[in-house]
Parts: sequence; structure tokens; C-alpha cells
Amino acid sequence: MSSPSGRLFGRVLAGCLLLQLAWVLALPTFRGSDEFDHVVKADATSRGQLTGSGPVTDGRGELMRVRGDVARALGPMCAYYRYTGPDNCRPVRTFADGTVEIASAASAYNPAYYLVAGVVARPFPGAAADYAMRAVTALLSTLLLAWSVVVTRRWARGAWPALALVVSATPVVVYSTTVAAPNGVGMAGGLVMWSAALGLATGRGRAPWAALTVGAVAVATTHTTGLLWVPLVLATAALLRPRAWWRGQLRENRRAVMTSAAVVSGALALSAAWVRLAGTNALAPPQADLPPLRPGDLPVQVLAWVLQTVAAFPLRNEYAPVAVYVMWVLAFAGLLVLGLRAGGTRGRLVIGLLASLWLGVAVVLTVVSYASEPFAWQGRYAVPLALGLTTVAGWCLDRSGRRPAAPVALVVLVLTGVSQAACVAQVAAREADLGLSTTFADVVPGPAYLVAGLLGVLAAAGFVVAVRAWPTTPRGGEPDEVRPALGSPGAAESAKRT
Repeated sequence: MSSPSGRLFGRVLAGCLLLQLAWVLALPTFRGSDEFDHVVKADATSRGQLTGSGPVTDGRGELMRVRGDVARALGPMCAYYRYTGPDNCRPVRTFADGTVEIASAASAYNPAYYLVAGVVARPFPGAAADYAMRAVTALLSTLLLAWSVVVTRRWARGAWPALALVVSATPVVVYSTTVAAPNGVGMAGGLVMWSAALGLATGRGRAPWAALTVGAVAVATTHTTGLLWVPLVLATAALLRPRAWWRGQLRENRRAVMTSAAVVSGALALSAAWVRLAGTNALAPPQADLPPLRPGDLPVQVLAWVLQTVAAFPLRNEYAPVAVYVMWVLAFAGLLVLGLRAGGTRGRLVIGLLASLWLGVAVVLTVVSYASEPFAWQGRYAVPLALGLTTVAGWCLDRSGRRPAAPVALVVLVLTGVSQAACVAQVAAREADLGLSTTFADVVPGPAYLVAGLLGVLAAAGFVVAVRAWPTTPRGGEPDEVRPALGSPGAAESAKRT
């Protein structure tokens, strides 16, 4: 990694892994959102069972065959939750080879991520298998996160896009990349996808078709909603440039475009076929005793979704300190306002459209599914799309030729860095007394608050290492504000010359 891109990649990778390690140690095993369901799915998938073998009597999902030690290790944490049933937490049937059948709500999910995580975790018994799967998630996600930084650096002139990436990686995004579940990989894939799409819209440096392809595949295969987010991300990003621009790009990169289109289309088609055949996220029968959806319910849910996009862990209704939301909203709102001011007509259109889709899709899906799954939507589901709000704002500011003032950049970094460390410390302190599964506090002597403080320091150190990797010397180049405005008659000719 002697090249500038290699050094940047390595430093970001190291910083992110330190931050993720703090989360892994702070969170008890199987405590992540539905983590025990995902562990069961991964272990069964590694044995060749891709879907459930049948419905359960008392629990969620379908039965899957896993190792007995894994099922025993997750039992106490699973039973801690009120929404699980006995079949999710203890074996329904035991076989002569030591394997058991246990229910998983993730039984019908796309097996792509679970096959990788399950195979890697096969040598590890019990709770250690969960840690192995967390390591797989963290590594896959961090490789994508570091790639997004490298891709962004290739087209960015200054530091605005880097600040946008920092604000995009909210505490819930980082947390999700450390849980044995596919969501974090999808979020990181979304960031790579946005970075590459904005690089294509910039037209500077090597066209990042490979990054766009890999990011889109990650989003499409890790969650059912990826079937929505991939086309929406591509469509909204395309609006940043006139059609003449894209026709030129397509002519110059015909082979790469055809390859990318074939791979992404294939991933979307296979994911859609899986959802159809496996009945993933199929709606349950309507609940007869459910109260009707009132007009005042949706605004409350919208607020909850926004907060969940910033910080909510381990579960969606377990929130961070109020100060975290205040700090992150200040950084987010400031970046968004400046991006809107610098974005011109097309930039403002894309940011406004993204904001509408981010919340509009959630509202529509909630209304449609309310009778069967009331308020099942979670803010983290839409993160791959929401990432466009900050990254597009950074792109608009970068194209304007402006540079962030040092005090502004420092304030953004302090607000986001303190938020990351505070979230890790809060969760570590709160979970230390749960006593249902292994935690870092169990093996380190000293009071819980001291252990939490150490993990907070570790998280802060990882954050500093990652953000300091961005070069301080801005790239040269003509500010885009002296070129014809996007969409103007001279824009297409200007685009061909860059």
C-alpha cells in the first residue's frame, strides 16, 4: 500500500476497525438487534440449509438445524426479549450428532451474507461463533467503508466530501457494522454506491464502475428493501447531470457500463426471485384486535425513524443520550443547509427528492402493512438511501470550489467524534449489568463505568485515526462555479472537456 490511495485505504481501515472493536466489546453476545435469529440462520446456512424446514408452534419464523452449543449459548439472551417465543430460544428437537432444531425469524432471508458468516464461524463454539460472525460483518463493512473514502478522494477537490462521509457514518451505521447481521454490510455498500455515483457525476479521475457495482450488489443482497434502494439511488444520482453528460459517459465507458449493468441487474433479479420463492417479509394475516391507524401516529413514527437513523441500539426503541441527537443534528443540518445553498437547481432538486423518498417510502409501506405488522418499519432500513442527503450535499459544496473553514471542520469532527464515543460508553455501561451473556466487563476487573470509559476512549481513538487519514492538502483544479451551470446550454460541451 505504497500508493496514496493504498495508504489512505489502510489508515481508514485501521481507524474503523478500532471503532468497531469498541462496539464489539461493549455489546454482550447475541444482544444486537435480532442477532440470535441471524446467528441461527448463518449457522444453518453453513450446513446447507437455506430456508426453514417448517413453521413453529410458539415463536417466530421457521425451524433451522444448528449446532447445539450455539443454541444453548443464545438461549438466555433470546428469552430476555418479550417478543420471542420458546421455540426461538431453546431447541425444539435434538439429533444424535448434537445438532438441534430451533426457530429463526431470519429463516427466509437472502442466504448470501449468512453463507460467508456461517462458514467462517463453524470452527468456533457457542458464543465464540457470534464473535466470529461479528468479525466477518465488521471486516466486510470496513473494507467497503474504506473503499468509499478512496473513491471519494479521487474526485474530491477539498474536505467537504470527507466531512460528508463522517456525518453519513452515524453511530447506528457504525454499530450495525459490528453485529452478526447483514444490515451493516448493506449500509456500507450504500456509502460505496453513493461515492461512486457522485464520482461518475463529477467525471474526474478513473470512472468508479467497479465500486458502483459492488456497492449496488451489497445493497441488493443484504435486505429486501435493497430492491428499492438500488434503482432509487441510481435514478436520483442521475439527475445531478443532464442527459448529454451521461450519454458521453456511456459512450466512453461502454464495456464497463455493460458489465456493471449486467452484474447489478443479475443481483437484483436473483434477490427478487429469492424474495418471491422464500416469501421473505410476507405479510401476516391482519390482526383483528388492532386499533385503527390514526393521523397523529405517523408524525410520531417519522420522528422515531429519523432518530433511529442517528442512534438507537441495541434495539430500535433503546435510544442514545439526548445530547447525541443534538450534536449530530447540528452537524447534519449545517451540512445540508450549506449544500442546498451551493447546489444550484439540480443539487437542490436531488436533495429535496431524496428527503421526500427517505420518509415517503417509509410512510407508504407502514400504511400498507399496518393491519398485519403495525409500525414494523425501522429507521435503519432506509439508511442506504438516506446516505445520499449528506454525500450529495458534500458533492455540491465541493463543486462550488469552496473550502470548509478550519473552525467549521473542527466543530463537525468534534460533534461527531464525541457522539461516537459517547454511544459506545453508554451501551457498555448499561449492558454490563445485564448478566445474560458475555461482555468485556466480565473479563476486565473494575467498575462498569471505568470499563465503559475505556471503550469510549478506544472508540474515540479509532475515530481520530480514521478522520486523520484524509489528506490535508486540497487538490487543484478549476472551481466548478466558473463553468456553465448544470443543465445550461453550454453544460454538455463543458462536461466533455473535463
